[in-house]
Amino acid sequence: MMSRSFTVQILLILVAVMILVFFIKPTVEEIRSIQDKHVVYEQETVRIQGVNDVLNSHIATIEAVSLTDTQALERYIPTQLDEVSVLRDLQTILDMQGVVTDTLAYVGPVDLATSDETGEVVAGVVPAGDFSIDITVSYPQLKDLLAAFEINAYPLEVMELAIDPIEADILNVKMQLRAYALTVKSDDSAELSANNE
Repeated sequence: MMSRSFTVQILLILVAVMILVFFIKPTVEEIRSIQDKHVVYEQETVRIQGVNDVLNSHIATIEAVSLTDTQALERYIPTQLDEVSVLRDLQTILDMQGVVTDTLAYVGPVDLATSDETGEVVAGVVPAGDFSIDITVSYPQLKDLLAAFEINAYPLEVMELAIDPIEADILNVKMQLRAYALTVKSDDSAELSANNE
């Protein structure tokens, strides 16, 4: 009888060890794994919330820009380079300065290569167009004309300037100007256009 109870005790111990090895230990390891994943999830949630807070502050800053300022930005650096408008504005500036134009023409688009955040060269990121002007002016008229280009509603950059004297106070001036446009994503462009209306 004693041997039977000893055998039963040994069997019970073996069953307990098997339960411990095959059920309890894997269950405890699975619980630890789940707890570790939960900690990582909480850390990532906090990190993502920080990123979302920064993005929300940027969105609030963008939304705080008034309609007037948005329209002024669109006028200063348009989202599209409108060659006809630039030519009209150039002609208006020339007329206001009393300069007779020999030639005023759109030369064509310029593909400007720029660097992105990684330092790689990206072609065609900044839309620009060149315009040529051929005029006959006096030196004071030329100075006034260049000053008028500087205070224009949008940036014009003088890329080339050739001055040939014709007479004592008369100069033949050939210049090439560059106008720029703002590169925006299509959904940003639609939003900017909606804000302008």
